[in-house]
Formats: sequence, structure tokens, C-alpha cells
Amino acid sequence: FVAIVIGRLRKLLLAIIILDIPLGVDIHLGFRGEMAGLGALGGYNVSVSLICLALLYPLWLGEFVCRKGPRFAPRLRESLPLLLYVAALLLSTAVASDAGLSAFQIFLYLQMLLLFVYVASTVRTREDVLFIGATFVLGLIIESLLMIYVRGTGQHIVLGPISTAVDESFIGSGRMGGTLGSPNTAAGYLVMLTLITSSFLFTRLRAFYRLVAACAFGAGSVALLITGSRGGWASFVISLLVLWFLAWRGGWLSLQSSFAVVIVTVLLSAVFHDAILNRLVSDDHGAAYSRVPLMRLAFEMVKEHPLLGVGPNNFAAVMDDYMTADIRKAWMYTVHNKYLLIWSETGFFGMAAFLWFLAAMLRAAWHCSYSRDPLIGPLAFGLTAALLAHNAHMLVDVFNDRPMVQLLCFVGGLVVAIYETQRQGARRYHENRIRFI
Repeated sequence: FVAIVIGRLRKLLLAIIILDIPLGVDIHLGFRGEMAGLGALGGYNVSVSLICLALLYPLWLGEFVCRKGPRFAPRLRESLPLLLYVAALLLSTAVASDAGLSAFQIFLYLQMLLLFVYVASTVRTREDVLFIGATFVLGLIIESLLMIYVRGTGQHIVLGPISTAVDESFIGSGRMGGTLGSPNTAAGYLVMLTLITSSFLFTRLRAFYRLVAACAFGAGSVALLITGSRGGWASFVISLLVLWFLAWRGGWLSLQSSFAVVIVTVLLSAVFHDAILNRLVSDDHGAAYSRVPLMRLAFEMVKEHPLLGVGPNNFAAVMDDYMTADIRKAWMYTVHNKYLLIWSETGFFGMAAFLWFLAAMLRAAWHCSYSRDPLIGPLAFGLTAALLAHNAHMLVDVFNDRPMVQLLCFVGGLVVAIYETQRQGARRYHENRIRFI
């Protein structure tokens, strides 16, 4: 009500959607615990984000019909890859052995499609981009501080539907999962947000913004270390180097910024040296090797169902049918490789649409990095590095639940919005120049 009165309802709802990614205020209707325990989506996800979308779309429609303010038409052409992926999910449902499980995933991706279209279509100004970036930084700070607090005090935080989690199998004090539950999911979130946040250090914003971004980068790096996620660490380091290279190539990398990042990295490596070394060289009780049988299982499904797969969200439901004697002795869970999971569940068409979606996002982010805008250019570097890190991290993890899917679709929508706005601005500039000549 207050937001409606002061005229900031849209920004408030967008901020809630961003903060809901790590906090996860949701329920699962029709929950099936046995399937969720094997890595499948366990129910119809109804979240605070969905409620916000249900409010944002009528507001958008009202502004469009009543011609109040700028009219933003939906960017459906740019949403085609994700739309085709959702269509592939629907098509693969025809061969699913458990249509109910497929419905859970389709319901989630329909929400994400709506989120992608909304962000891609309505984010048109530099102020919108800055607001979204600042909210990303806020979310990173909140999640990182919660994880650090739990690690330091050993006390879990429970605030209604929001609670922290720890994987006690980690050597020492446990692997921190924060409010995202799984340490690997928490690492995926932290990697993307920390890379995006670090790009603010290269902007020409006021010193206050860059100071907050530096604090968020440090807190996010500490939180990432205590997740104990080797895949997250590797993708972060590689993508951070890519980000530095892009910033140097674009002329945004100042000596002070690079020096600050190096100092933070060296200090963190020194403080957490023992934990990092133990995680990298000590016995992981077969955790890494356990992924190999699952990958073999996924390839067997691909060979038998190359076109349509076994059905969305059905990997856990049908994996018993593809087990051999040696695989049956291994740890059974949904395959820890997002690409193999999509290929085995939705077949060639789903895999092709998903790869197209990822490639289109990377292409758009890369083109935006050529902008000379002191905010858009550096931020595009961060978005490119974040997408690269996420793509690499998906090689060793599931990332099938709402937080990671929502984060990818929101970032993808933001990239498309920036790219299309920049492209239309350049076209108008050239048209005006020709008319002037």
C-alpha cells in the first residue's frame, strides 16, 4: 500500500524477486519427498516471486493500455530460445513415465519464462539497471553475512520459512549452505553475484557505491570459500581472470581496483589456506567419483531416447530401469551435470533450445561490453563473466531448483534488456545523424 502511494511499487516488487532468490520464501504444493530426495523437483513451487509476478503483469498491462508513462511492448523475439525450451518440456511430457513430476518442472519454467519476458521488456533505463545491480549487491551481502555468522557462531538462523543449512560432511566446521540449503547451490549463487558485484569496482560511480561493492566482494568471497564447493571455486577463479582481462581490454581496469582485488584474494587465501588445501587434496570419500556412474546412467537414457528424452523431471523416476550391476552399487541421485540432465530428460530438441538460450545470453552480454557507458560497460563485463562461470559450474552440478533457475533467467532478461536498449539507442543515433546530414 505504501509503495502504491509513493509510486515505487514496481521497484519494490523487483527487489523482492531478487532477494527471494537466496532467501527462498516458498512452498511446494503436492510435495513428493521421495523424489525430492533423489534430486527431482518435488512439487508445484509457489513463491513470493510468483506473487510479485502476479502483481507486476497487471501493472504492466495497465500502463500499456492506459498509456500512462512509457509503453513497453513485450520482447517476444528475444525470448524465443527460452520459449522453445519450455515447448520442448511440454513435448517431452508426452513420453514421461510420471507426468506429475513433469508438471512440477513445467510449472516452474513457465514462471521463469514470464520473469524473463518481464525483465527483458521493461528494463529500459540506466536507473533501472543501477537499481537492479544495487539490489544484487544487497542480496549478496545479506546471504554472505548469514553464512559467515553461522560458520562463526555455530548457531542456525530460523526466521519463519527462512532457515540456514550446513553439510556436516565437510572437514572441520561443515560446508555452509546458507539459506539456499545445498552448499553447491549456495556456491552457484555466490559465484554469479560476486562476479557481477566486482564489476562495480570498475565503474565511475561515486566512491560510496564502489566501497559497498568492495565490501560485498570480500564477504561473498569468504562465503564462497566456506561452501567447500570445488566446482564453485574453479568456475569463480577462471571467470574472475576473464573479467579482469575484459576490463583491461575495455580500459576500465584501474590500478587501484586491480590492487584491491589482488589484496583481498591474497588475504583470503592466507586465512583459509588450511581449509582450501584440505578440501582440494584430502579424501572426499568418493564424492567426485560418484558423479561418473550417474553420467553413464544419463548417457544410457540419451542412447535409448535421443529425441524426446525420458520426460522432464523424470530422471530420478526412471533411473532404476537403466541400472547395471556396477552402477547399482554407486550413490544414486540425479546426475550432477545440468547439460546431461537436460539431454537425458528432454532429448535433442530440449538440449538444442537450452544451448541456444545460453549462447544468446553470452552473445548479448559480450556485445554490451563494448559500450563506453561508465556503468553499462563494466557491468556487462561482470555479467559476461558470471554467465561463463555458471555455464562451467553446470558441468558438475544439477542446478534444477528454483533459486538457480530464477537467477539465470533474471540475469538473462537483464542482459537482453541492456543489449536491446543499447542497440536501439545506437540505431536512433545513426538515424538522427543521417537526417541531420
